Order: sequence, then C-alpha cells, then structure tokens
Amino acid sequence: MKIIFLILFLFFPQISYSQSYDFTQPLIKDKKTNFDFNNKTRYKDPFFESSLPEFNFLDSQYNKTLINEKEKKHENALNDSISSRIRIAAHILQEPYTIQYLHSSGLGIAYNVISTDHIDEPESGGVGYSQKIVEMITPSYTFFFNNFSIGFGYSTKSGEKTKIWGCPSVCYDDVVELSTIELKQFLISYDIFENYELITGISFLSYEYGRYDYSDDNVLTNDDDYDVDSKEINNKLHINIGFGYKF
Repeated sequence: MKIIFLILFLFFPQISYSQSYDFTQPLIKDKKTNFDFNNKTRYKDPFFESSLPEFNFLDSQYNKTLINEKEKKHENALNDSISSRIRIAAHILQEPYTIQYLHSSGLGIAYNVISTDHIDEPESGGVGYSQKIVEMITPSYTFFFNNFSIGFGYSTKSGEKTKIWGCPSVCYDDVVELSTIELKQFLISYDIFENYELITGISFLSYEYGRYDYSDDNVLTNDDDYDVDSKEINNKLHINIGFGYKF
C-alpha cells in the first residue's frame, strides 16, 4: 500500500500536466529535433500566462515615432537660422552698396559698389585725384551660429583709372591708372525677427594710385621735375548697414 502512495506522489505533477493538455490542438514538430512549431499555446495553465512578460509592439512603435518627431522638430529649430537669404546694405543710401545672395550651405556671392578716395589739391604735393566708383563681384563664405552669423568675402579688380588734376607748378589734367583693387569684406548678421536679420558690413579696400609721368612735349624743359609719385591707400575702411530676408 505504501508503495502505491509513493508512486502516486512521484507521478502526480506529470498527471496534472497531462490533464491540462489540449488534445484538440494539432502538433507541428520538426522531425529531427522533435520541436513543437505550433504558434498556439500548448499549455493552458494560468501560471504560464501570468508569468510571461507582456510586450506591446504597437506601443513600442508609437514611442519610436514620438522620439523621431521630437528629433525632427529639434533639427528644424536649428535649421531655421540656416536658410538661404537675400541681403541689402548701404551706407546711409550712399556707397558702399552691398547686395548678397547667401545659400544655406554658407556659400555666397555679393555685388558691391565701392568708391575710391577723393583727394584734394593740398594732398600729394598739390595734385588731386577724383573719386572713382568701382563695381565688384565678391564670393564669400559664412559661418552660422545660434542667432547670428559671420561671413568673409574677398575679391580683386584691375584696370581701373581715375582723373588726376591740379596746378601746383604746372597744370595736370589727365588720368592715372589704379593698381589691382583688393576688397576684404566681413558681413555680420543678427536675427531680429523670424525671417529678418540686421546686417553690418565692414569692408577694407586696398589700392594704389599709379605714378604719373608728366610731359608737355617741350624739349627745352625737364619734364621729370613735374612727375608725380604713386600714392598707396591701404585697407581703407568702409561700413554699411542693412537688412536680410531669410526664405
């Protein structure tokens, strides 16, 4: 009798499991491994149902979507200040004038109107130089920051001439050639509205009035005495202000 109770005690778990088996479910087994590939639950014991962790695929996808949307909004907020724009600046409606197209990559191109100095007679030994308006196309590159940007442009132009005049000992009424003109330009912008920015243009112009060789076609005079030496203008400062429109 004791032996019978001992056998029942040892095999009771197997008997209880076999009673919860659903014989109506077909079994799909791999012939080699004897593994059950049936995608339905083989055991109906509530213990297994409560102990298995839940994973909500839809919730996971939803969270990923929210994270992606937040990242995109953050990127868009950063990119708002990095957009293409048109800039117009002038020095109180006088030259220098600057009209610039600036791409969101930082590359830009500007049309600049700059003037050389007007020098009166008392300077340069009684010889004067007329003002010369010079048009220059200036490529540039701009660095963008949070609410402002700093851009640097550089261009050169040669072949310009200006008038020389005055009568210190003899009278001059001719033209003199300018050396290659160099323009170094800084454009600093500050965001003031969502689509507008305030521009400050700082330009440095460098050039040289060429030497002037005087001649009156008179063989009895020494024309070299009336020659005019060259005069250098180095980093002449020009400032203009204006606005930019971002699109």
